[in-house]
Amino acid sequence: MRYLIPLIFLTTAIVISYYWSKPIYDDIRVMLDQENGLNNALTKSKELQIIRDDLLARYNSISKSDLEAIEKMIPNNPNNVKIAVEIENIARKNNVVLKTLSVQGMTTPDSSSAPAQGLSVATMDMSFKASAPYNSFLNFLADLEKSLRIIEIKNLTFNAGETDFYEYNFSALTYYSYGQ
Repeated sequence: MRYLIPLIFLTTAIVISYYWSKPIYDDIRVMLDQENGLNNALTKSKELQIIRDDLLARYNSISKSDLEAIEKMIPNNPNNVKIAVEIENIARKNNVVLKTLSVQGMTTPDSSSAPAQGLSVATMDMSFKASAPYNSFLNFLADLEKSLRIIEIKNLTFNAGETDFYEYNFSALTYYSYGQ
């Protein structure tokens, strides 16, 4: 009996301290897990900052003329008038008579197929009719190909005349970026 009462008190103290400290211990475990998650997020954040700084340094190293060339290649908006003027100038330079130039429509990919990051590119369909001698027309196509603006010829038909003057019908596609 002499050892029974101290043993009961000791056992009771151990049980009470266990049940009293268990929630605190569980809270400490949760906080340690949160700390590990936050440390991982901090590490990823530092990695992303390094990548951002590297990309910013690379972007800043691009010359202004190169940035203008990129803007001309894939502009931030469709700008129908600007492309019409550009095609007209190329045609005039090569003695090609541009009869009609029309924009059929602009298409943007739906959000499910658009990339999550980076450049979102849309297309603009256009068609035009031109008249010119064959060699002038070849020069026109060569200059159109060398133009910084990306123009993809989808369809080309022509009608031959009795002279060296032909009628050409084009359908073409050009690109622009959107949503920036």
